[in-house]
Amino acid sequence: MMVCFEILERNWHVVEERCEGLPWTLVHCDLQPKNILVRHTASGIAFLPLDWEDAGWGVPAADLAGIDAERYWSTAQKTWGNVELRRVEGQVCCGTLFHILAAVGWEMVRLAAGSEEKAMRRLRIYAPRLAASTQALGLGV
Repeated sequence: MMVCFEILERNWHVVEERCEGLPWTLVHCDLQPKNILVRHTASGIAFLPLDWEDAGWGVPAADLAGIDAERYWSTAQKTWGNVELRRVEGQVCCGTLFHILAAVGWEMVRLAAGSEEKAMRRLRIYAPRLAASTQALGLGV
């Protein structure tokens, strides 16, 4: 895991470059099933995100983790005609990285609080995900 952190630190400019090319927008930063309600209404399906404590204005990467990049791109082009698929794909990769880094950060808090066994168990799960995410950005591990 430390190797990935060192690679990311040396190459953070790559992450920053991948986060360019899409318009800034309101980002939730914690979109996951527990924070989303879907309701059927008379006018159609309503998408209702909850828990906005981490929300802000910026690149959409954090909200794009795990999405179908081509589908997002084809929809985004209707509003922003100059959006490139490779830019969406780059932000999807960055979003995945950001989620993993946030999860690792929470485990560091847990580790500092004395919950070593649980934190180490989870860190062992995140280590290969961090390596895969780093590789997906084109950074060797």
